Amino acid sequence: MIASNPTVAHSRETSNPRLFIDCTHTWHSRSNTGIQRVVRNLATYARGTVAGVVCQPVIWAGVGFVPIGAVGTQPSLVYRTYRFGERAAGVARRVLPGGVSSEEPKRLERSSFSPLAPGRVPLSPLGALARQMAGVASAPRTLALGRKISFRPGDRLLLADAHWHHPQSWGGVERAQEQGAKITPLFYDLIPVRLPETFEAGVVASFRRWLAWVLPLADDALAISRATADDVHAFLAENPALRETPLPSTHYRLGADLDGRAEAEPSREITDRIADHAARKEPLFLMVATLEPRKNHGDLLTAIDRHWQRGGAGTLILAGRVGWLSGEIIERIEAHPERGRRLIHRSDLTDADLEALYSAATATICPSALEGFGLPIVEAQSRGSLVVASDIPVHREVGGETCRYFPLGDATALAEIIQTLAGGERCSPPTDYRWPNWEESTIELVERLSRLDAAPIAPSTRSSVR
Repeated sequence: MIASNPTVAHSRETSNPRLFIDCTHTWHSRSNTGIQRVVRNLATYARGTVAGVVCQPVIWAGVGFVPIGAVGTQPSLVYRTYRFGERAAGVARRVLPGGVSSEEPKRLERSSFSPLAPGRVPLSPLGALARQMAGVASAPRTLALGRKISFRPGDRLLLADAHWHHPQSWGGVERAQEQGAKITPLFYDLIPVRLPETFEAGVVASFRRWLAWVLPLADDALAISRATADDVHAFLAENPALRETPLPSTHYRLGADLDGRAEAEPSREITDRIADHAARKEPLFLMVATLEPRKNHGDLLTAIDRHWQRGGAGTLILAGRVGWLSGEIIERIEAHPERGRRLIHRSDLTDADLEALYSAATATICPSALEGFGLPIVEAQSRGSLVVASDIPVHREVGGETCRYFPLGDATALAEIIQTLAGGERCSPPTDYRWPNWEESTIELVERLSRLDAAPIAPSTRSSVR
């Protein structure tokens, strides 16, 4: 159902519907977790004709959107330069006279949504010029060859990336809509406004401005789960001034396969550790998540400490990069008496390493407070690993009856489950467990959008996510 031809998407002659997928942030940052994992796979599989729709990944290049190929794994020079400038500016604000104090709080407390007036976020002339030049520098050859996308009626521009980080492109999105393209934001979650205290203030402000701009503008919407789609509609009901008409929406399922190639091998350290646990018949517990507040690493550490204090066996591996507002959990990990022995944190695991760990783990534990989907659940269950997850709506949606659930924030209940599993109980998902891979997920995305064109899908009647 996928015919690869990356040049056909910007041909003026094709009569097929055209879907353009914004990948700007991931193309620059080249990360491979969370949103970036989704976008990287879309850039891989949504090229050429997919389910009868001509698909083309694109990025914002300062003066327009341009087509791209595969997304690499090393940050672009433009992105590295930007991050260097951002860090330098932060240091200057703290040390120069009249600058921001280093003690300035970075968290925002929970509060009602107070969006800016809908429309583009104004930039200073110098800032606007710098961002435009950075965009042009990201694809000079493509622009020189005249490959800027010309939108037309019937096209769709899917805002699939972390678009709130690139307000300089919003005017280009508006022009695409003026030329006849439908604008469809892809919603991963609304966590920055539902749990603002778990993000840095700047991210929350950027996300709020993006919502205030995109919700009035959008022709329809796509979400990565029913729970997220329901939450978008609940949010609009709570903030009716943001939009005058109902927002047609649908959702689709993310893929469960990892990006590592079949011939890739896990590291010697990982294979040795797995073999050692198998030889000693000791349990191995795994958590795959960025170190940041809403993931609730603290609850898991409390639970595993109680298990170990009771004489329980087993090792806990925390797999995930260091994220924002993570100082407290990092200090706890570094000061832990079992660090490097029964408590392992790794931020550099490959997909091959994860593949091996998922398959060997006694259980993969997902204690998050709020999620838009829960990729580790489907990744783990697809590899035969039992999943123990906090009992939140989206975990129930993607985990179904094959997960073991515990009340959110209840470290005591989690410790009891860990103790039971360490005692020898093994309850793996059924052997016929099946979840879409990324190619199937991409086809589902395109088909759901096509159905949305034919008949707008109403929001679910299920209770909203709070």
